[in-house]
Amino acid sequence: VWHGDVVHKVEYYMELDSVASVLLEQIKKYCDKDEFILDICCNVGRHLNYLSNEGYANVCGFDVMKPAIEAMPVVFPKINTKNVLLGNAVDVIRNYGDNNFDWAYTHSATIELIHPSFKLHDELNRVVRKGLVLLINENGQGYVRDYERLYNSSGFITAKKMLVKSSKDYNFTLYV
Repeated sequence: VWHGDVVHKVEYYMELDSVASVLLEQIKKYCDKDEFILDICCNVGRHLNYLSNEGYANVCGFDVMKPAIEAMPVVFPKINTKNVLLGNAVDVIRNYGDNNFDWAYTHSATIELIHPSFKLHDELNRVVRKGLVLLINENGQGYVRDYERLYNSSGFITAKKMLVKSSKDYNFTLYV
């Protein structure tokens, strides 16, 4: 379903909504503009574009949706697409080096759809130096899991939690 845009149109992921704004404000609060930041499952790059426009120089991302990655240079020409990869999370994250990024973040649905047999929390602990900013809709997930327990068991410490109200309730969690 996510490899193409038959069900999930690229156009849907071009605009920032109120939930994305909360995520991005938290990233700006904790991440310095010269740090290396990974957008986990970036789609067409709305968050990368925002951060680039805010002066963040080292934003990177990946996504499995080929039409989104192909549209990125047209939709958001300021994004440095050499830092954006096409591929699924399991394959891409395994290929990143240890401590490759200072921070990583995701905007819901992305990590919720990754099969629990892939220990994403352990791999992120390997590739991220400082912390994670996760915005997760814990209701209606494909694979229900206790994120706080998983990430804490991998070496992250829960630094901040808050509920973000919208049509879906999202839990924002900062792990360091």
